[in-house]
Amino acid sequence: MYGLVPLVAPATEPVSVADALDWLRLDPDTPDSATVTALLRAARGAVERLAGRALVSQQWRLTLDGFPGRQGGARPGTPAQAGGGWTEVLGGGWFYPDASTIRLPRAPLLSVQQVQYVDTAGGLQTLSPTVYAVDVTQDPGRLTLAQYQVWPLTRLGPAVVRVDFTAGYTAGGMPEEYLLAMKMLAAHWYEHRGEEGQTQDVPPVVLSLLRLMDNGALEYGP
Repeated sequence: MYGLVPLVAPATEPVSVADALDWLRLDPDTPDSATVTALLRAARGAVERLAGRALVSQQWRLTLDGFPGRQGGARPGTPAQAGGGWTEVLGGGWFYPDASTIRLPRAPLLSVQQVQYVDTAGGLQTLSPTVYAVDVTQDPGRLTLAQYQVWPLTRLGPAVVRVDFTAGYTAGGMPEEYLLAMKMLAAHWYEHRGEEGQTQDVPPVVLSLLRLMDNGALEYGP
């Protein structure tokens, strides 16, 4: 199992209130500016969850039940294949593409602040950065073992490994599709506010737009 906890929220929103008001064809002095601001924040969060992405710089903590362990071959429920490439966390399920890699399930990865783990004696340790390398070129980003290094042993239990990392698009680097999805979603919620059940809906056109951008590689497991 893995967990994902926000540590530092975005300092800015990718779509400005002015842009949203223009999209909605509302006067800049509208009394609904506060409502639109809240809807933009909610729309950004919804798009990030649906897309598995961080649209602006933000810090997260990934927790795992262990480091990548023994080689597992094929995933459960799939035909056995030699060298299937999936690795089992000891007692924790099938999560890793190989025994030296931890994928970070928010993209794009900007940096890794620290890797901590609970050792076999129950103490919290910080893993030396010399043990691992950070790859920000992949989508999603990943942690890989440095040459001739091995993952340390951990205590058995939940969330014994913690990876603090920062993800998000740099200024001007976000695909237009995500900006469009946020504006469309905020506009949908604004236009249907007060209608029972409508304010929670994500319109099919937004889902279709996000599916077009999905590379199928941003979550763990089958």
